[in-house]
Amino acid sequence: MGLKAKILVIDDNEIIRTLLQELLTRNGYETFVAVDGNSAIELLETVKPHLALVDLMLPDISGIEVIKHIRNISPSTESIIITGHSSYDSAKEVLSSYVACGLLEKPIDVNKLLVTIQKILKRHESQIQIEEDLEEVTRINYQLDFFNTILYRDFKILTKALAESIELLKDDNLTEKQKRSLAIINTIYYNNSRLIHCYKKMRKIHTISTSEFICLDIVPILRQVISALNEADVDCQIDQLNKFSTKEIFVLGTEKELNELFYELFFSMIMPGLLNQIVIDLDLKKTNSLINEEEQNIPTVELKLTVESDNTPKMISESLTEFESQKYGLGFYLVKNIVDLFNGKIFLEDSKENGKLITTIVIFLPACNKE
Repeated sequence: MGLKAKILVIDDNEIIRTLLQELLTRNGYETFVAVDGNSAIELLETVKPHLALVDLMLPDISGIEVIKHIRNISPSTESIIITGHSSYDSAKEVLSSYVACGLLEKPIDVNKLLVTIQKILKRHESQIQIEEDLEEVTRINYQLDFFNTILYRDFKILTKALAESIELLKDDNLTEKQKRSLAIINTIYYNNSRLIHCYKKMRKIHTISTSEFICLDIVPILRQVISALNEADVDCQIDQLNKFSTKEIFVLGTEKELNELFYELFFSMIMPGLLNQIVIDLDLKKTNSLINEEEQNIPTVELKLTVESDNTPKMISESLTEFESQKYGLGFYLVKNIVDLFNGKIFLEDSKENGKLITTIVIFLPACNKE
């Protein structure tokens, strides 16, 4: 087992305390010591041991009081009473009240102590394993967060430098080779900007609570995103918008995240400035496609988005605009996370036909009635 079981020894006798600490450490336990009850209680706040060896007669407060504090501060911690012959009867009463799970009389039988500890900790193996896993997850998350912060900073610096370079390189008299180079730099700049945006959003998306959800009409939100799309530097034609332009279709969510969902959905698929002759077909309708926990169909809003575009212009490097990497990149991952946040479903299918890239995305969101 990677994570050592933690044992707290509470005894005012320095010799006993030291001997127990050395014995337990040699046997593979992570051992902590306290000289009296109050210092033990203070230590409990940070250590949260799996087991405590408590001397019944402590100089400040009784071992019984310490055990009661242990149960309040760290309910999963088991306690073993260590007592002299004179207080043995009192210790038995404590044991019978289930406050402690074991009793050892001084002088301590080392073999009996180790066997008792093993029996008690055997019951806590699953808990210790969970703590070990959580400790490992925490460590990995910390490393990933640190790594992501560094990447985010470096991408921001690089993206700013790229934007400045693009402005310096703009010229009406560029050769074809220079135009190709500038197009590649523009591609890198765009992808970096998208990555920075998605990264920032992903760090915030899981802090949103369902208590923030309200009933919202998604039609004006879609139209706002489409308006932004039409202003982008891309040859894009949107068909069949009239199907839902005058309807009110309500879903449960937050306006900011719905806007983010549709914005990233459109822009991650069309890759503004990288592809040309893009045709987007939209279809928005009410269905009963989603199923709740009781396996009953519920009112659903279905958005179908079909994107048809020419293959990537030859002047752009394919490695920078690869269809698969865009579809399953961070942008699409953000879209999926927002859909999951709203308890929806998303399906994606792609194909290539007659030199065209065709991507079909269907999003299902729970509908609501505006009162």
